[in-house]
Amino acid sequence: HGKTPSVEQLYELMSTCEREWGHPERMAFAMRVFSRIEETHGEPPVEMYNYMLSLKGNGDDPGSGSQEALEWFEMMKQHDRVDVESFNLMIDIVGYWDGDAETVKALVSEMDDHGLAPNDDTRTALERAMKFADTLKKDGRKSWQQ
Repeated sequence: HGKTPSVEQLYELMSTCEREWGHPERMAFAMRVFSRIEETHGEPPVEMYNYMLSLKGNGDDPGSGSQEALEWFEMMKQHDRVDVESFNLMIDIVGYWDGDAETVKALVSEMDDHGLAPNDDTRTALERAMKFADTLKKDGRKSWQQ
């Protein structure tokens, strides 16, 4: 069996999904690699948590889009595995799926609680999320979510 693959190698493996795979297959594959990292290397680095977070936030089912991501995000916080990128992803995910300005604002103030400063990506994500929230209020669920 040789050496255990490094975290980097596993991360690379995790993000090389077959293009023709649907979201569920990608998710299942990434989860397997993730567990493998946990088994062999202990707590995975925050990048991998973020990768999983973005996968969970990119589902095909509008109903569960932000729910799965939110659960994962909570778990990340418990493991103390959140960075600015994690919050930016969540702002995008919640903004996109829920168009929920309140939750988005809450995420931003929570960054502060974690001692994280918003960066340019945070501002971009925020603007996008607010635009979605606006569209949702005015026009209901629009083409961007079909």
